[in-house]
Amino acid sequence: MRSVAARLSLALAGMALWFAYPFVFWNGGIAVHQYRCSREPWVNGRDPCFSDYIPVLELAAFVLTLLLAYPFARFAFSLFAPPPSERGRGWWLAASSAGSEYYPGLQLAAALGIGWALLHAKNYPVALYPYLTYWGAWVAWLCLGIWMSWPAKEAVE
Repeated sequence: MRSVAARLSLALAGMALWFAYPFVFWNGGIAVHQYRCSREPWVNGRDPCFSDYIPVLELAAFVLTLLLAYPFARFAFSLFAPPPSERGRGWWLAASSAGSEYYPGLQLAAALGIGWALLHAKNYPVALYPYLTYWGAWVAWLCLGIWMSWPAKEAVE
């Protein structure tokens, strides 16, 4: 599982997750609102879920995703990077050393990412499982990144 092709595929999968984020954030918020409000009864002829909310944060997610795409790409490719002697084409976004050389910084950053994904996932009811699947994919991707960039036992000691 630690082949160079698998590592490159996983780094690219992280980029796909990254660019899907603003769409999931936008549509997920709408889906949660619709799910919760479909269960609320009208009170005195008024919709209890009426909101004049303007989606400023959701629009900012698109801009931030684009602005932070390069730093995230550096993180994703560095997290899954094999040693430089094993690299071929496609690793120009990775750091100069293997992901295990940046222990524990990369692994701690990935652990923070797991917390970020779990904080997002807690807002979704089970009925909105496609969104939960997306956040589960983030957690799985980050856990796999931690595992693949973990230094060998003799390197830690």
